[in-house]
Amino acid sequence: MVKIHPDLCNGCGECISVCHESCIKLADKKSVINHDFCSTCGQCAAICPEKAIWWDDNIPEPFNASLLPGKEQLSELLLERRTNRHLKSDKPPRKLIEEVINMGAAAPTHDFNMRCIAVDDESLIDLIDAELLKKIRILYNAFFRPKIIAWLLKIMPKYMNNEYLKAKPKLEKALKMNRAYTLRPPVIVYVAGKKGAPLTLESAQYAAYNMDLYARTLGLGCRNLTGNNMFVNGSKKIRKAIGLKNNEQAYAAIAIGYPGKTFRNKVIGRKFTTTWNG
Repeated sequence: MVKIHPDLCNGCGECISVCHESCIKLADKKSVINHDFCSTCGQCAAICPEKAIWWDDNIPEPFNASLLPGKEQLSELLLERRTNRHLKSDKPPRKLIEEVINMGAAAPTHDFNMRCIAVDDESLIDLIDAELLKKIRILYNAFFRPKIIAWLLKIMPKYMNNEYLKAKPKLEKALKMNRAYTLRPPVIVYVAGKKGAPLTLESAQYAAYNMDLYARTLGLGCRNLTGNNMFVNGSKKIRKAIGLKNNEQAYAAIAIGYPGKTFRNKVIGRKFTTTWNG
């Protein structure tokens, strides 16, 4: 929660100038915040020259510009980022995982009431895997096994046809292995939020990407498990096991661990097609 300390505030109005919710006003030459409309973005705390605005009881710290990465360092990190589908079984220390999770809270967001559920218990991860496998089997039997599907593919739009054909071997591989995950993830982090909260899906994905990038600076690898969310949210057994509340759902999921394979090369030349002014 954002707190303004009137004893430190000099009424300069800088916080008011950056508050996009217009919830900060001057009263008796001191900034006053209306928490009913505050989105807790932290812009005010970041700009206050007197450090009069805190998050809870934590005084802001100034940026150390000398620690900021240059273009070369940031480019190297972004180009190095790859999904790690092969993670070692060793579990990273919980303190390290919590450090990664908390960096996710610094991501751009519209929903400031999200929370994270970290799962590192092997029996619980196996339960999740077994429940996901049940969903995969139901999905495969319903949409991939019937012979009529081959006929329907002929009249489907090409993009749907391609997605279908890409999904089929993945499902068949899981059924053959009798596991949803090829390798058991050492840690799974779910980003949960209230059902129906505006832009929570986008906010959770930003948080997960922050975690992904920061984890890599600590020598960890990550795999985005977003495709699992619909199965997780629809499984009473998984919801109960990981402690999802009735009014919550998982909006993002990420597997974290030590990389089992090392990527050696930067993929050069990938670009967006860009048009200007339409």
